[in-house]
Amino acid sequence: MDFKEHLTHLKELLSPYQSFWSEEILNFYPRTLQNYPKAWIDSLDQLSKEELWAFDNKSDFSTLPPNGLPELCQSLFKVTSQLKNKTIDDSQTSFPPKAFVKVKRKKRHEIIQIGSVVKEILGQEKDLDHIVDVGGGIGHLSRVISSYENIPLISLDSDSELQRKGKMRENSLSKLSFIHHELNENSYKVEEIKKAFHPKSFCLGLHTCGPLANNLIKTTTKCGAAGLFNFGCCYLKLNPKKDLHLSSFDKENSPLPLSLHALTLATRSHQEITFEDFLLKERVKNYRYALHLFIVHKLNRNKFIGVGEYPVKKYWEPFPLYALEKLEELGLNSPQLTEKMLHDFHQDVEIQKQIRKMFLANIIRWQFGKAIEHYILTDRCLYLEEKGFEVEMAEYFDSEKSPRNIGILARNLI
Repeated sequence: MDFKEHLTHLKELLSPYQSFWSEEILNFYPRTLQNYPKAWIDSLDQLSKEELWAFDNKSDFSTLPPNGLPELCQSLFKVTSQLKNKTIDDSQTSFPPKAFVKVKRKKRHEIIQIGSVVKEILGQEKDLDHIVDVGGGIGHLSRVISSYENIPLISLDSDSELQRKGKMRENSLSKLSFIHHELNENSYKVEEIKKAFHPKSFCLGLHTCGPLANNLIKTTTKCGAAGLFNFGCCYLKLNPKKDLHLSSFDKENSPLPLSLHALTLATRSHQEITFEDFLLKERVKNYRYALHLFIVHKLNRNKFIGVGEYPVKKYWEPFPLYALEKLEELGLNSPQLTEKMLHDFHQDVEIQKQIRKMFLANIIRWQFGKAIEHYILTDRCLYLEEKGFEVEMAEYFDSEKSPRNIGILARNLI
């Protein structure tokens, strides 16, 4: 992939719609709704629930009139569908069933997929001393690969309790050691880290959270390691002021000003959902938006208020029960508030129209999430190329089993 071309294309698509992806619908209500063309909202409003579900899943844009929305969504879908899919069938693994005792299905799938790439790397890089697994936690990935690929693994993590549990699970086959360390931008200066990250080491990072991915990439390049295989996640934990725009190419070519809301949008899972899950999402949004509108219009609180989690099954109970419980938690309840008052507000025709508009606007906004993720990861790929690495970005996991499935594979050419 030409990463410069990919990043440029992403910017061209995203830049005109900054007002969409940079602000959450609720946090800046009602101003945010003014950003969405009425024709787009109206066209979505004409769709059946099944058609709207297909649009939300990016599986069918043909039910909309050619008013600019389906064309935009098709372009976003196309630019984020260019990556090769390198997933293998899990049954092709050489790892025996006993390797996955007490390992959950998702983790098992990830280990099998990463293991196949590691096997290929070991076949090509004959002089590797060891592999470093950054954010290794309890060490499932490290333990399996070290046991069955006959190479020493170092599991590095900042959680000593997870590492304690991992040490208890070691077996006679594994060549596994643990380093208790929180990788940061200055870790390359630490002697213990320099001994782990060197030209005969290869680095793994499965779901390196927020800035940990950056720290892994920078430590790998500064220590001159042979390469890395990294999966980022939790982009909302990145600091927009210092953790983005790593590459010189991005910095010098009008970098997109990604807000925390944009990073949160990129973090969300973008795999297809079932029709039942779509109906649940609609229900959750209906109650959440209604509560926000009640707080704004009836309690005169204009500032956005987070309301926290709520048991999924309770969303199917009447709205007043949800609202009263949440208002009580927020310290906004009063004897004057009754179930009838909340019921009448929720059922008001104009309120339901506003809720519907907010829901449809949010569906449009979600179309941008994967493109923003691509932008963040492509910038990382360009940074690695600028540091002398050969880089490939591809999808390595089945998105139904592990939706955060884009991996960056980089090999040091210096």
